[in-house]
Amino acid sequence: MKTIKILLTAMIISLSFLMGSVYAQEDIEAQWEKNVQQLGAHDEFVTSQLGETRTGVVYFAKCPLKDFKILSLKLEKFEDKPVFLAQTLYTKEVLNPERPLLVKLCLYGSVPNNGFSYTDSEGKTRYYAINASGKDGSLLLIDKIIIKQEH
Repeated sequence: MKTIKILLTAMIISLSFLMGSVYAQEDIEAQWEKNVQQLGAHDEFVTSQLGETRTGVVYFAKCPLKDFKILSLKLEKFEDKPVFLAQTLYTKEVLNPERPLLVKLCLYGSVPNNGFSYTDSEGKTRYYAINASGKDGSLLLIDKIIIKQEH
């Protein structure tokens, strides 16, 4: 039991080391809903069950992003990078810059349980885990992950 706790702690520390405070990438930006000044017209998806504490994340595409998906993540193992099993919760054919997406979700603990993916302009699928920084609560987009789709 003690060995399991030590391994789990090491995984969490390693995962925290990989996370940066970056919330904007080349194709997409994400912000906590509470930090968005004026959202305007948008789409919305709620991942959490009734009664759970929800946090809003707004995704802003900087260019049209094909096959945009909201993912539920479950940490399977940790190799050089964390390996997550992913289940697709929501799919949008194209996430356009003029219509952001607000996602209401729950964050559990320090290991990410939410993520998203999209296909970039070069046809490559990009995967991200999202989480809150344990340091300052800022939104983190974590791209140093491996995703396996659940069947």
